[in-house]
Amino acid sequence: NVKKIGLLCLAVILALGTLGVGYAHWSDTVTITQVVETGKVEVGVFGVATDPAEVEDKDVASVTVTQGTYKFDKVIPAEKLPQGALIGPGTYAMYDGTTISISNMYPCFNVLEDFVIGNNSTIPVKLSIDGYWTGDDPYGVYSNMTVGWSTYLNGVLVASGSGDAYTEIPSAFFSIEGLQVHPCDVVVIFLDKHLMQTAPYGASASFFVYVTGTQWNLYGQ
Repeated sequence: NVKKIGLLCLAVILALGTLGVGYAHWSDTVTITQVVETGKVEVGVFGVATDPAEVEDKDVASVTVTQGTYKFDKVIPAEKLPQGALIGPGTYAMYDGTTISISNMYPCFNVLEDFVIGNNSTIPVKLSIDGYWTGDDPYGVYSNMTVGWSTYLNGVLVASGSGDAYTEIPSAFFSIEGLQVHPCDVVVIFLDKHLMQTAPYGASASFFVYVTGTQWNLYGQ
């Protein structure tokens, strides 16, 4: 009996000890949260052009500007524009592409064009350029056209040139290859086209340009 009582007391003591440990086990918890918000790369463009008055007030040639799909609005202050730009300061819609078409162009017809590129990214980008000619006679048309051109970043001259359009129009666009453009920056490409008397008639020609904005730290990779 004494042995049984001893075992019972030991069991009670162990149970109470376990209960005591349970009650004494205080705790507290903290949380750790990791948040990642990725940036974005988004560039846009729009084009403007003059449709000059013609001799005897005729309307023979036609200049048409067609914008692509809307992407974003860009505020362009006066200090980011070059002197003589075809646009003034303001808020402009940017698109995924732009086309300036000149139909029924004839010798001595002159057109001024501005292509405006904006960066709506959250990071800087560097520009990559690719272009190619199309049409039934691109060399015949553009080698018999003169062009003066200049490119600007925030109103500051990047490069300029002049000569036959077949050589100089690609030079104008490729002059911004590798250009670093921050989210607040504005790039303007200006062209002054003049068709010569030696140009072929009834011909067509186009120059397509792809401008790609790549995150600046991976440009060329």
